Amino acid sequence: MKKHLFILAGLCSSAASAQNGEYARMLEALEASSNGRVLIFAPTIFDLSLANGIRQTYLDRVRNTKIKLVTVQYYNYLAKSTILSLAVINVPIYEVQTPAIDGIIIIDNQGWKGRDLGKVPNPNVERMSAQEINTMLLWFGNATNRNPRVTQYEAIERLKQVLK
Repeated sequence: MKKHLFILAGLCSSAASAQNGEYARMLEALEASSNGRVLIFAPTIFDLSLANGIRQTYLDRVRNTKIKLVTVQYYNYLAKSTILSLAVINVPIYEVQTPAIDGIIIIDNQGWKGRDLGKVPNPNVERMSAQEINTMLLWFGNATNRNPRVTQYEAIERLKQVLK
């Protein structure tokens, strides 16, 4: 019986590390993106590793990677959200009114999705198929064309409200 429990624990551990390995590959792709694009949909971003990767990629003018982030406005007023701090440094952020199911990130021609993407550190993410990526590219185009971008001034004013 102990042998079976040990094997089961090992299998569960390897599955979890494989999922977190996918997240690590996503962060590596974000850090390596050059002259490409990064499109992100997350209701909000509490994950500091992801937020820092976005910030570094946006501020690195040598790599010249275009970033667009689509979020849900309600969640941006939460105290631990990093969205407004990203808007302060002028990361293009668009707010939409949509049900938030999975977080999605498309880096160049690779895509990942996960229910907790942006919400927790080391979330379980999985790769997206080419068809899913193409569908999301159309959605991102519509979302960014139809919704106004959060300005730096708006972000600072909202941060003042959140920090009260």
